[in-house]
Amino acid sequence: MPGSVIGKNLSLGYAGKVSRNGINKINARQVKSILDGSGNETQPVIPFGATVVTNPDNTYSLFGATGSGVSAATFANFAGIAVSEVKQSMTYSYGSNVSGGQFEPNSPCDVLQTGTTTVFCKEGTPTANGLVYIVTVEGTAAAVGDLVATATPDGGTAVQVTNARWVNGKMDPSGIAEIVLLTQANA
Repeated sequence: MPGSVIGKNLSLGYAGKVSRNGINKINARQVKSILDGSGNETQPVIPFGATVVTNPDNTYSLFGATGSGVSAATFANFAGIAVSEVKQSMTYSYGSNVSGGQFEPNSPCDVLQTGTTTVFCKEGTPTANGLVYIVTVEGTAAAVGDLVATATPDGGTAVQVTNARWVNGKMDPSGIAEIVLLTQANA
């Protein structure tokens, strides 16, 4: 049949999009900003779908960001996943190295603490209700803070995200998969 979509698999969407209704808890905090002696920003942006930590000063940083005051070697300060929400009085930056948008230092950042969202799975193949791991030592295919579906990423190290599971084992051609944060890991 012309125009039929039966037998086709659609994309799972974009990283950092809340993917299912239900019990979603999203918290907003400022993205940490640290300026060097010349007034240049030293903190990285937080792309939609990225893993985020809570800093001691009540700000968010990208998981593994240097100078955030939080060690990336553990899951101890994991806050959740940066998600994009529609806000009427806010614009999101679209950097050349980030597809889909990002949160800039010193701006509000929405982080999913419980609920379901789409993320990039950088290594391994997600399985329904499968364990989720966060990279703590960079490997050949995954950087610090990337989510993977293997406990042993190639050339790197990962720890289990104890409150997360892969939703259904599907991953689209761009590497997007669905993750659920079952409980809130930290405040």
